[in-house]
Amino acid sequence: MRWVRHLLSLVLFAALIYFFWPLIGEVKNALTLFNNAAWIWLAVGVVVQVISYAFLTWLNVLALKPFPGKISFLRLSAVLTAMSFVQAAIPSAGASGIALRVRLLGKYGYTAESSLFSLAVETIAEAVALASIALFGVIFLLYDGRIPSTQVYMLGTIVLIASIVAWLGWRLMLNERNSFRLLGFLVKIWNKAGGRFRRLDILPLEKRLAVFRQNIRCYRTVPFWKFGAAA
Repeated sequence: MRWVRHLLSLVLFAALIYFFWPLIGEVKNALTLFNNAAWIWLAVGVVVQVISYAFLTWLNVLALKPFPGKISFLRLSAVLTAMSFVQAAIPSAGASGIALRVRLLGKYGYTAESSLFSLAVETIAEAVALASIALFGVIFLLYDGRIPSTQVYMLGTIVLIASIVAWLGWRLMLNERNSFRLLGFLVKIWNKAGGRFRRLDILPLEKRLAVFRQNIRCYRTVPFWKFGAAA
């Protein structure tokens, strides 16, 4: 199987050259900008970027805390950086970054469901933080008359629906009976539709779901203000 890995590496290298080859010509034009560049702003940008990734890594540490597995802060930061690079190099609506996250975190003892759920927690925390900041801007625009009240009502309705969906999903996870019923329903559909390729055994999945539900209950031990501060 070694030749398969070498072939895959060669294909990925060719794809990398294909995507970044048009940028090589721009490097020559950019060299003239270095003479007039204000390097202090480059330093400021680097510091801001480092701080941003530090807080993003902290947020992921909090999201992964309830689940079994162990990864250092720097390695987790490297995983997030790799995700950002893959998502930029291979546009796939985020699927490439998610697959890489599951793959890399799996090496440190995290299951696929814990990797995906922690990503959902990260996304929700960031969305809540951004919505809280945007609320002040909406209030100012509404007070200044620059935004119609109908748009505010529409935006509020969307936020309310998203909040209800997230709350119902959380309640479903905490409800043992409903979560196992949903799992059985999904397994039944899969075995009927795609069972010709690989049938799923519900017993191992129920065991994984039981462990997963037990782990997500540990989120109650993490103060919510930490999620807000990290986001």
